[in-house]
Amino acid sequence: NPSADFDANVIETYKILDAIRKFNKDCKFLHISSAAVYGNPEELPIKENAPCNPLSPYGWHKLLSEKICDEFCKLYNLPVTIIRPFSVYGPGLKKQLFWDVYQKYKINSSEIELWGSGNETRDYIYIDDIVSLIDFLLINSAMMGDVFNVGSGIEFSITEAISTFFETFENKPQLLFNGVNKEGNPLNWKADIKKLTLLGYQNNHNFKNAITLTANWLKTNG
Repeated sequence: NPSADFDANVIETYKILDAIRKFNKDCKFLHISSAAVYGNPEELPIKENAPCNPLSPYGWHKLLSEKICDEFCKLYNLPVTIIRPFSVYGPGLKKQLFWDVYQKYKINSSEIELWGSGNETRDYIYIDDIVSLIDFLLINSAMMGDVFNVGSGIEFSITEAISTFFETFENKPQLLFNGVNKEGNPLNWKADIKKLTLLGYQNNHNFKNAITLTANWLKTNG
């Protein structure tokens, strides 16, 4: 539903910033964009100044919302910071890879069919680290339109990620990849997070421990 996505990501961003401009110009605005703005990167790790070539309506709308943030920051001097989260995961997320895999596992615990080859890669960031980072940037960012990648700086293949997810399960399914790259999905992602680390921020969770927390939550709530 690209029209609804446009309203949520572009129109609503404009309305919020325009309200800040009119009624509270000192209000800090931290905009949650997405690594989807990059599409398939030309090189890894992906730096914040890398070309943006989105592959989906969602990616294009996130890029448009960033431009709106630039508009209000530069024309009206509003305090704005933009973050581009990579592959967010954790308890509470009822969509995307680990949720989808678990739904398939409940139907057939012996084998699971998935898109692609399994060699596609992602950079995973745990939800609690996103929350901590937002708090950190609201205090420490210059709020002058800066853009920050939000990831771990570590690249995992889809096969590695799902296999780690199932380590806490008694029955481990066979993973069957159909070899078809799903339209709109990038092939490889790895964030360059030097800009954040130079500012003094570090994530508190490693993937193995945090994916165990995610798996345990899914067993109860999925």
